[in-house]
Amino acid sequence: MRPMTILGILCAILATLSPAAAADPFPPDDEALRLPVAMLMDVGLRGDFEGIALARTRLSTLLAAPETGSDRSRLARIHYFLALADWLASQARGYERNRSIAMARQALTELDRTIELDPELAAAYALINRSIYMLGINGVRDPDLRTRALESYRKAVELDPTDPVVLLVDGAMTTFTPPEAGGGWEQGIALVDRAILRLARDADSGDPYARGWLAMAYAWRGMAYLNTGDVTAARHTFEMALDARPDYWTVQVSLLPMTERVEPGAVPDVAPERWTLLAEDPAGDGRRPDLPDLERLSWFREEPSGRLWFRFELARPADPKRFGVNLPFDVDDDQSTGMAWWGGNTEFTFDRLVTVWVARESDGSYRGTAGMADAEGVAEGRMLNLGQGNVAFAIDPDGAIVVGFQPDELGLGQRSRLLGVVGSNVDWNDVVEDEGSCVLDLSAGGAGGDGQREAIGEPGGTP
Repeated sequence: MRPMTILGILCAILATLSPAAAADPFPPDDEALRLPVAMLMDVGLRGDFEGIALARTRLSTLLAAPETGSDRSRLARIHYFLALADWLASQARGYERNRSIAMARQALTELDRTIELDPELAAAYALINRSIYMLGINGVRDPDLRTRALESYRKAVELDPTDPVVLLVDGAMTTFTPPEAGGGWEQGIALVDRAILRLARDADSGDPYARGWLAMAYAWRGMAYLNTGDVTAARHTFEMALDARPDYWTVQVSLLPMTERVEPGAVPDVAPERWTLLAEDPAGDGRRPDLPDLERLSWFREEPSGRLWFRFELARPADPKRFGVNLPFDVDDDQSTGMAWWGGNTEFTFDRLVTVWVARESDGSYRGTAGMADAEGVAEGRMLNLGQGNVAFAIDPDGAIVVGFQPDELGLGQRSRLLGVVGSNVDWNDVVEDEGSCVLDLSAGGAGGDGQREAIGEPGGTP
């Protein structure tokens, strides 16, 4: 979640499959191009927005350099790497939705120029696919862009199916294609492994670019394993990514923590009539039919501890092997502040986030993420900066997901807005509300009755 990104923030490691390795875009005698690109790869993996901007500036000066002249091949590669800089900036640290969208759109503009100069550059089409993906996880819904993303992916594979970065994008697309349509995680990982073999060979020869792509390939491979619930394999692969690039910040702060062991805690047995309904959601409106589909969100306040419990009632029982929920809260009841939520209802802004993304091991223990963060932490990919192990979770006998925590640890007052989000241990699938928000009023006591929902707008619910 990726979140970007998540979730998509986090949602969003798929976005780290940046195609920069077309058939030798770094001619061995072109040090003027290689040096700023090397800098770009370095600051890009660190998520350094200002460093990416500096590298981009250095690249742009090459457009007017005497050695460039009218060399269309060199011009195409310079524009390509300018697009790569924009695309990396769209997911850099200090995430801001509007900034991310602007950078992804700017990348597409540079890629249009790249293809105009060299329509055979396979990596450019792959990067178009990933740039449109970034727009998608930021809530941009455009059927024409979706069509272009698919066409660009197919064109990249048609032009050079053996390019290691095209292989990475092919692996990404294949993993999330249903098996009945010729996809699946096994096929996707096999494509990534082919890319890793080529990248590892070049990295061993001292190529810093291949070393960077190798780290990103391992990160993707780890995410694919997370998606299957094989957290042990995912952790091992993330460690390999850090072996290749110890400063790879996405793996350090977001991905590796998703493989830690977590304790579910004790969950009380609450009679059905004691839950207070917050919202209902139509069945079947999730993004994927194989992931949790939310129908009802309710809450309960336990006494004398004061702990808050939330119950996510699903269209079908949750899969105990892997599941995820989020509760984004607007604690100050002011939608003009905070961070935009990335999972469906992108108009909602939040100040605090409760996260449970977990997978169950064969011995019954859980690994994943369970804790709290504020918007600043989430923007840095730190989903637990307000504490970990302070959120209890379980699947109740009816197959609903239940989570609980102390409200003062999250900074909740008597009234706050929130969304309820369900999905897997790596990705969101359904949200309530799709528009507006739920309102949590602790003065109501949480002892039964109906909750409230309001449109997003000024404090007090004015649209």
